[in-house]
Amino acid sequence: MAERAKGFVVPIHQSLTKPVLMCGIPRDLFLLNGTFAASFVMMKCYPLILVNVFLHVIALSFAKKDEQFFEALKRHINDRKYYEVR
Repeated sequence: MAERAKGFVVPIHQSLTKPVLMCGIPRDLFLLNGTFAASFVMMKCYPLILVNVFLHVIALSFAKKDEQFFEALKRHINDRKYYEVR
């Protein structure tokens, strides 16, 4: 019983279990933040780019603590606040 049976241990690559991160934050959040930054550049509202940098740093700190924080937040937002009794 101490030995493992052949064929029952399958190595799993980390890329299958970890979320996709770009610059340390989830991919969809990075693309959203980058889109806003690009629109601020096109409108020549350069001071607002600092807001994007600030949001990126905040998202980075949350993602370092828990990589699935934003996925859980999305699920929480879709939850009902009150469930009716039938």
